[in-house]
Amino acid sequence: MGILIAAAAAAHAPRLGGGAAVEIPWLRMTVALLLCSGVALMAVLWLRRGGWRGVGPARRGIAVVESRRLNQYAELSLVRVQGREYAILSSAQQQRILSSIAVAEDDR
Repeated sequence: MGILIAAAAAAHAPRLGGGAAVEIPWLRMTVALLLCSGVALMAVLWLRRGGWRGVGPARRGIAVVESRRLNQYAELSLVRVQGREYAILSSAQQQRILSSIAVAEDDR
């Protein structure tokens, strides 16, 4: 009999702090989930279309034609910028333009 009384007392014990049961706002959670899913979907579609690429005139005129690693410290790159090609030697300490030539419209 004592066990039944202890179990009944534990079942009706007051909550910590005297608060009521927690109600979950299902409508708010559903709307937030749909909103976040929509934003994520729009971001995926935007990134598939190219994202920031092609935005602004400076980004459209620059293209890396070729890049080769010469050794563990240096890399040689051929870069096309607004009708000119530049040979650039890059290392950890510095970057140097080795040559610059104009590119004809047919070579692009």
